[in-house]
Amino acid sequence: MSKRIQVSDLGKRYRIYRSGLPPTGLLQAAGRALFSPFDYLHTRLRKPREDELLWALRGVSFSVGEGEVLGVIGKNGSGKSTLLKLLSRITDPTEGEAVLSGRVGSLLEVGTGFHPELTGRENVYLNGAILGMRKREIDAKFDDIVDFAGSTVSRLIDTPVKRYSSGMHVRLGFAVAAHLDPEVLLVDEVLSVGDAAFRRQCVAKIEEIRQHGRSILFVSHNLSSVVQLCTRVLHLERGEVVNEGDPGKVTRDYLAQADAHAPTDLAERTDRLGDQRFRFTGLRLELANGLPADAIPLGEPARLVLSYTSTPGAALDNASFLLVVREGTNDQELIRLWSPHQQVDFGTLPSEGQIVIELPRTQLAPGSYDVDLHAGLGDTPADIVYNAGRIVVEEGDFFGGGGGSADMHALFVVPHSWSVRG
Repeated sequence: MSKRIQVSDLGKRYRIYRSGLPPTGLLQAAGRALFSPFDYLHTRLRKPREDELLWALRGVSFSVGEGEVLGVIGKNGSGKSTLLKLLSRITDPTEGEAVLSGRVGSLLEVGTGFHPELTGRENVYLNGAILGMRKREIDAKFDDIVDFAGSTVSRLIDTPVKRYSSGMHVRLGFAVAAHLDPEVLLVDEVLSVGDAAFRRQCVAKIEEIRQHGRSILFVSHNLSSVVQLCTRVLHLERGEVVNEGDPGKVTRDYLAQADAHAPTDLAERTDRLGDQRFRFTGLRLELANGLPADAIPLGEPARLVLSYTSTPGAALDNASFLLVVREGTNDQELIRLWSPHQQVDFGTLPSEGQIVIELPRTQLAPGSYDVDLHAGLGDTPADIVYNAGRIVVEEGDFFGGGGGSADMHALFVVPHSWSVRG
């Protein structure tokens, strides 16, 4: 398979100027050079100390072949944007090299690549020309680009893009980048702007581009989209590659690492609502055999165990409970387990104990999901904790045929069967 992107030991180093050292403004720099020429020249020409150097990216190597989508994930400041700027030739590397073959389309930030004084129409042709396309090629794609960008952009296509909202910028920017036939497409957080329908539209277009043998580098904090779209994932941390491989595994490891550094002790959470007569103190997963687990295998039975305590002498009658499972990156509610739906009567609860929810079969696709907890006593909210914990679902043989679900593009797996009628 031909490699469209080949990155070898790529690194980018910046110099950090301490207080009193060179300013960034042109007038400030000119003033300092005029009134303190020796100090200015000394600062500019001397070799920087080690503590004045920051490696935003270092020792990064990877390749992306035809038809591959490489996802890049990591916390803010991990080097994702620096990597994209190096690949887009916005800035030069300090060391190493990046070789990209063919036309390169980029969508890095809202409005990047657009001239604000030009209209949407003019910017489409400008971007096509930058990619090396002839006018007749852009003419052939123009209607598809405008249709993809949506009716609002279509009405304002002859308006300067400085009048566009951020959502309109991204709609037109993605439409241009995706339709002008780049062999390599670099995308940064396009799915963080726009409504759900536009995000689905983008996902479908990226999949279409991939199937036509293009190579895509996709940077996003939206981990569900990363798992859905990418064939491999790269995890950056402090400018270095710390993990690379299967999207599901890399994203789970990334979330586990984030959890290890987060204050997840439910008993100590103070950002909760309700009168606090009743308080959740723990959330854990158990397998059917009662053993605690870090993750639930897809298709297997499991239990969610909610530990609680209460204030001395509190009347714990007429209790109800709600557990909400959300796809955390999009804050989309997936499951709502509410005890009144099943007319459960808990009687009088003991002063402390555990609420157990039995799941006969796990149907959530592999991934990590956030959990909100609500407890009520009569008509009064007793304890409400958002992001109380996390449920992790791992690969499993849901259909009993020995296969996994690595190619799954949905959030749920549903039992079903196939047949043919003549």
